[in-house]
Amino acid sequence: MQEQIKKVLAEINEDIYEYEGEDLIADGLIDSIQLLDIVVSLEEEFEIVINVANVVQDNFKTVGAIEQLVRQYVSTGEEA
Repeated sequence: MQEQIKKVLAEINEDIYEYEGEDLIADGLIDSIQLLDIVVSLEEEFEIVINVANVVQDNFKTVGAIEQLVRQYVSTGEEA
């Protein structure tokens, strides 16, 4: 799943694919518009609907944090 997420993120900003830092947003790899694009792309890729309450910086700081969020939705099949 992490590889799928990295590919989705790389479509928004290819630098994310190799990123190993601690905060994609603070480090300038994702801005607010790109964050919305990422949410839509993840929803399409994984056939989920991400609740707007979960679209917060902590859930999108790292690829691992994004993966954890997506796994919540995929495992429950519902809005987390």
